[in-house]
Amino acid sequence: MRISGPTLFLLSQLPLAAQSNWPAPPEPPGNPVTVDKALLGKVLFWDEQLSSTGSIACGTCHILAHGGGDPRALTTVNPGPDGVYGTADDGHASPGVPPNSGSGAYGWSVANGSGPQPTRRMAPTMINAAYLDQLFWDGRAEDATFVDPLTNQTVLTANAQLENLVAQPPTDEVEMAHPGRTWSDVVARVQSVEPLAVASNLPGPMATFIAGKTYPQLYQQAFGTPGVDASRTIMAIASYLRTLVSDQSPVDNLIAGTGTLPAAAMAGKTLFDVFCSRCHSNFNQLVLTTGPRAIEFRNTGVRPLGEDAGRGDITGLATDDGKFKVPDLRNVALRGPYFHNGNHATLADVLQFYNRGGDFHVNQDPVMPALVNRFSATDQANLVAFLNEMTDPRVQAELPPFDRPTLFSESLGNNLVYGTGTPGTGGVTPRAIAVEPPHLGGLPVTVTVDRTEPTGLALIGWDLAPAPTPTVIAGLNVHLALTTAANLTVAGTLQGTGGSGSGHASWTFALPAQPAFAGLDLYGQWLVTDPGGPNGFTTSAGFRLTTF
Repeated sequence: MRISGPTLFLLSQLPLAAQSNWPAPPEPPGNPVTVDKALLGKVLFWDEQLSSTGSIACGTCHILAHGGGDPRALTTVNPGPDGVYGTADDGHASPGVPPNSGSGAYGWSVANGSGPQPTRRMAPTMINAAYLDQLFWDGRAEDATFVDPLTNQTVLTANAQLENLVAQPPTDEVEMAHPGRTWSDVVARVQSVEPLAVASNLPGPMATFIAGKTYPQLYQQAFGTPGVDASRTIMAIASYLRTLVSDQSPVDNLIAGTGTLPAAAMAGKTLFDVFCSRCHSNFNQLVLTTGPRAIEFRNTGVRPLGEDAGRGDITGLATDDGKFKVPDLRNVALRGPYFHNGNHATLADVLQFYNRGGDFHVNQDPVMPALVNRFSATDQANLVAFLNEMTDPRVQAELPPFDRPTLFSESLGNNLVYGTGTPGTGGVTPRAIAVEPPHLGGLPVTVTVDRTEPTGLALIGWDLAPAPTPTVIAGLNVHLALTTAANLTVAGTLQGTGGSGSGHASWTFALPAQPAFAGLDLYGQWLVTDPGGPNGFTTSAGFRLTTF
């Protein structure tokens, strides 16, 4: 079913946007948006099973109630170019997958051990991205041809910036993949898993769409012919993103003549129009002519050039060093923290940054000096009030087309780490890592321990009941109840070459496809050898896996 123009107003029960204020975003001639294709893309976008660890979906880093941003970035720190935490170049970003191999085993890095890796930059919003001609902070996904990542054949000849964006994260070894993962691996994964098997609370149209169907059957329905391949997967997700049009904020209603703003916000709008719209041009109204709107890249002086060249890395021009995409401000109040490195927690912090003319001035945009001490405290409060009025209530409440399922990582059944382990050499306590969904009959599950000595033996204890308050046995904190069901398994030898604390070990196992086991709580705890621990051992905290 092909959809365009006014027909969209009649389809509120479907995942396509009922656009009241803006024209529909441009599409590639070879990838028109249809109901079934957009639904398939929505399913794929929110399916954590597409990542190599089965724990990260495209949507994990783009939570709609947060304006398409990632609230986890408030507590996730990237150590920056120096690789050391606690220094000036640290930034906030989304956590991705743990370092992992195609076999399921986890690796290790100096900065993060075997835990989820922080991405390089903040996740920009995907809402309204369909209107822009360059995507990512550095604009590397462009309005150009789209080439199939496996066949190298040109599939789309124009307006393919969303397809060029979607093609990258599933094979990025920090965001969703393992080193060497290709789109052949992604396609094989899609063909083998049950759609959205680890998600819950599916919106009605999604649940109806996937009911009783495999991914190959959904591709047949969406494209009219059989076949799961890289191009179709990418084009389906891009089609879904083209339905995420946020055009019903109070500011949009004001522009359309159907609403008003409070006095403080109106005062802020006056300031915005004079001082901010020079960079944030056309954000009062998205104006389309023959194609997507060109965006700008500017260096406002957030960080020194040597930390992240931004657009300069793409163009190779020194004059572009430190420049980043000027973002769409729809729903900006929901999206903190701010800027590409996420080091400004609130909009008030952002306004203070502009009022001091930025922080670093090499290659800085010439508009910045004119802002120094320009905004009084009242001006700044009024600007924040105006930015708050750019929130589309459908986005904030996750109402169609911004509805979505609950991810495993957000669910009540999410894996739990509890208690306190036993310190060993240097006072370091081993860390238990359990992020993969314990889905019966689903993908194999890997659990990991790190922060151990680099040599020795790793064992893992299992039980059906916990000991939230540890039982101390031979000086070791034990967080298993030690019922008759308890057992101890040799997981293997500790790996590590980075000295004390660099050790790690993984245990990968499959859960049987037995519905009777659904809701079973499995409690685990690592026991590892360590000459600095009590009687030559240490323990991690406990962890719980609730099967489903």
